[in-house]
Amino acid sequence: MGTRGWSTAIAALFVLIAAPANAAEAPNLPVQSVQVEIRIGGDGAARVQERYRFTRAVTVGFRYLTGPCSDVVPGSISVKGPAGPIDYARARTGPWVLLTPPTALDGSPEYWVSYNVPSWTRTTNIPVVLPSHVLEAPPGAAMSIVDIQVIFPGGDAGGTVLLPQMQPDTRAGTWSTRMLALPSFVRVRFGSGSRPDECPGPGAGSESGGSSSTPGSSGSLEWSVLGFVVSLVAWVVFYMRWANARQGPSNGAHNS
Repeated sequence: MGTRGWSTAIAALFVLIAAPANAAEAPNLPVQSVQVEIRIGGDGAARVQERYRFTRAVTVGFRYLTGPCSDVVPGSISVKGPAGPIDYARARTGPWVLLTPPTALDGSPEYWVSYNVPSWTRTTNIPVVLPSHVLEAPPGAAMSIVDIQVIFPGGDAGGTVLLPQMQPDTRAGTWSTRMLALPSFVRVRFGSGSRPDECPGPGAGSESGGSSSTPGSSGSLEWSVLGFVVSLVAWVVFYMRWANARQGPSNGAHNS
């Protein structure tokens, strides 16, 4: 990886570290559970479906991370509440794409997010659309409130989830895990297919446009580092808030 690739990775690291910090200043979102299902088709394209259940009605924006040869098809994104589809505005900030809800949105206790992610390489990063604010579990709730499931097509028994750590189920081609925080992407490797291992070059296959990867680089190192940092920051923030909630009112009396 060249100097330009390292510079981009370092810059994006600051974006990732700053994003949760800024979100923490905004009201936290009291979440009850999160379910993410990634169903991969025979052509390697992934259909992602997410369900967010909150303990009360909230207004929430979303964001997702893009990278070389790993991006969401913009026109495929759908966000729904109990009353039906919600028209989110889309804008790019660095490697992030922000989805902003309409100002007239009253809020909802549940949101369903779905989108498509095409695949050009055998090892692919599938972005996860994340809420823009910090998620906070209710006091006394179990820490592992995030369910993630990856389903490979029947003809790809050798498909593997590389990140985050997941375990294969008894059902062939199905991987799952329970977590306390959402990763910014899920990294998978297909067991079959004629796709190249490496990204063809800058911007190849990118739907959102713009790529900071050097020619011939899949950006795998940048993605792995970025995913690790954002997951680590989210884990620390989530754990601290969960621990404080478990300690009860006596702890709050010592905080100003």
